[in-house]
Amino acid sequence: MPSGLTESGTPATRLSRPWQGLGLLMVLLVLLRLSIGWHFLFEGLQKVYSLFTPKPFSAAVYFRESAGPLSSSLKPLLPDPEKELAAKLSPEGIQARWRDISAPYIEELSGEARAKAESARDTSQSEAIKWLAGGNAVARKTYQKALARWESSGNSSDLEAANKARKECVELSIAYRKKQEALATELGALAGMKPADVLKLPKVSPETGTDALPLFLTDSSTVGSIRSSALDSVRTHLTSQSGEATAKEGTWSRMDKAVRLADDWADKTQAWLGFGERSVETPSPDGKETGALKQVLTTPERIARHKKLTEALDEQVRSRRSWDFLKDVDKASLASAKAAQSKSRAELSEDIDKMESDLVKKLQSMGATAQAVPAKMKLLDIMDLVTIAAITAIGAGLFTGTLTRFAALGGAAFLLLTYLAVPPFPWLPNPPLNEGNYVFINKNFVEMMALLVIAATPSGRWFGFDAVFMPTLFGYEDSGKERAD
Repeated sequence: MPSGLTESGTPATRLSRPWQGLGLLMVLLVLLRLSIGWHFLFEGLQKVYSLFTPKPFSAAVYFRESAGPLSSSLKPLLPDPEKELAAKLSPEGIQARWRDISAPYIEELSGEARAKAESARDTSQSEAIKWLAGGNAVARKTYQKALARWESSGNSSDLEAANKARKECVELSIAYRKKQEALATELGALAGMKPADVLKLPKVSPETGTDALPLFLTDSSTVGSIRSSALDSVRTHLTSQSGEATAKEGTWSRMDKAVRLADDWADKTQAWLGFGERSVETPSPDGKETGALKQVLTTPERIARHKKLTEALDEQVRSRRSWDFLKDVDKASLASAKAAQSKSRAELSEDIDKMESDLVKKLQSMGATAQAVPAKMKLLDIMDLVTIAAITAIGAGLFTGTLTRFAALGGAAFLLLTYLAVPPFPWLPNPPLNEGNYVFINKNFVEMMALLVIAATPSGRWFGFDAVFMPTLFGYEDSGKERAD
């Protein structure tokens, strides 16, 4: 009998499913679907979890770094981080923010409690404005620079500038001296000593003459030596006084308390003297960690540095110079410039945000409670929620085999959008947190193609809930039956 004919000579019926007999291929396609589904589902659940943490998921960072065909549509949807930072870094902005933050807590108070809360707000606001101006650190640095300039030149104008800068530094020196005396008094009371025996302070009066205020009187590096000197005096005194075992036990107990007290004093005094400055790191232009520049800058110096970093980055982006196959050095330079600007902005925001958080904690400790005010949903917030829901739904559909083809097409569309937002085109800068080296094809594109393959197959009916739902909803025949042409 000729192949393909029945006994009656009519053509043989075809199998109702073209995949019948391809068991291994079907298993591999199902495993591919389950793998991609798990990837999407876990990403979605992780983002859902982040909504209940201090750092919820936001696509703002990804959209902000977009440079592909969709960047012109995405970036206008985002708030400008530089404008937001500029609003924080001004006395008027600080006053407005402190007023808005404290208002929900203070408006429910009255009488003495309200007065105390307002005083706490005003004190915190003054500290924030002082930090913006550089705090104690800028006073020290200004005086040191002015004094060094006068010592090298000897000009009367430089002497006048040094005396002017000296006034703030004199107040700082007097306050520092009082903190040292307070340490000596506390340790003396603990060890049974006179404060003068605990800490022998230099007899220098900062009230007269420019030369009468040595730099060590306002140098934060002296905090450690003062702590050590005071503890050495206490240790010597307690050791000489101890005799019996019970006395020795009390001696070590008091010594332990003295060490904790001195350490607490040193930490707070160091922070007080350095208020208004921070150690910052500027990445090397070639992106190598070994070339990073570390500096200790005051807040005004950090703000000026941030403006320079922003201007340099804008100029580099505008020039679009050498973003091609042969100029990887410039790509590294651009990535380094972006990282430096982003880190600088984050550090400045972090400092001012911490002061806001401390204000809220202080108001709460005073018994003030804020009235719940529903937050206004922004367009970006809605986009974030839609993204989280879509990723989770796509992952669940692929993993469970429910509406598999719709889930696969939705996942492919989502990956296409991410690809067009930040494509691996050789003439564009490398995207942030880029893994590997790609030219035109990246992981998103490969996974998108895999999803299109899955969408072309009925894998959900091979292994998944589609095997139950599809015949019921759409009247599909069972895969085991045959039908004639």
